[in-house]
Amino acid sequence: TELKRSPADKAAPAIEQSVEAAIEAIGDVEQLFSTTAQFPVRPPLPQRPSGKPVLLAVLVLALSGLSICIWNSFLRFKTYGAVTGQVVHVPPPWNGTVARIFVKEGDEVEAGQVLATLENHGLRDKVDELTEKLRVARSKRRTIVLEDDSETERLPVELIESDLRRLQEQIQRRTIRAPFSGRIVDVSHEVAEYVEPSDSIVAMLRRGSTEILIFSRQYQSDQFRIGDAIDVVIAPRDETIRCRVVRVGEEYQKAPENLAKHFRHDEKLLPVYLKPVASQLDRRRLTLGSVVQVPNRWLQERE
Repeated sequence: TELKRSPADKAAPAIEQSVEAAIEAIGDVEQLFSTTAQFPVRPPLPQRPSGKPVLLAVLVLALSGLSICIWNSFLRFKTYGAVTGQVVHVPPPWNGTVARIFVKEGDEVEAGQVLATLENHGLRDKVDELTEKLRVARSKRRTIVLEDDSETERLPVELIESDLRRLQEQIQRRTIRAPFSGRIVDVSHEVAEYVEPSDSIVAMLRRGSTEILIFSRQYQSDQFRIGDAIDVVIAPRDETIRCRVVRVGEEYQKAPENLAKHFRHDEKLLPVYLKPVASQLDRRRLTLGSVVQVPNRWLQERE
């Protein structure tokens, strides 16, 4: 006879089927994560570069810099010099105050051109005082001459007139003019400043006086002759300019202070004077005191 089944027994097959389905689902999930999931991988840390290439690069740069210094200091240039010229300081004629300045550094001026004007109130006060004395003296002389035709009263009048003319001439000299044509290289004072005859209002470089003075070592002295054409380099912009030798010094001398580092201590040097070619000066303005370098290779052309 068939036994009567309980409700739990009837539900067992359904529970088994649900458990099997869950196990299959878990297996599918594990397979999915194991085959298709892509997790980010941390990149490896970069390796620290070796110090040998860096040390080699630094060594190469140091040797290159040393080579350039040796080349420029001992091999590239034959000798050195500087730009010179005739500079004249223009002083005031008397003590006074600067009233106006009509030029600035770098201006080209012509002979007789007004550079500045001065003012001296003391001189003007003296002129006014002498003018009044002269008026009184002339009045007295007219009165005395009417009474007695005497020459004794004429002498003071003449002295006053002479002093007055002298002071007026001084006042006329308040206008300072260029003594020659040239270039203004320095303006030493400003408007309203007090100046004396020992001071300099402006400094002028005479036109056409610019020269290049180089110094030749004893073993190089016979290499420079009057008329030689030389290409020199003007520092610091390394501009090349053509010059000609116009004069060679008669005695040896020491290098000036600004060029001493290029020569041995107490080395005897022969000064050689060069004149820039006119066409070169039209295109370039040479600055006084600029260092001049003479390359080892320079063209000689003798007339």
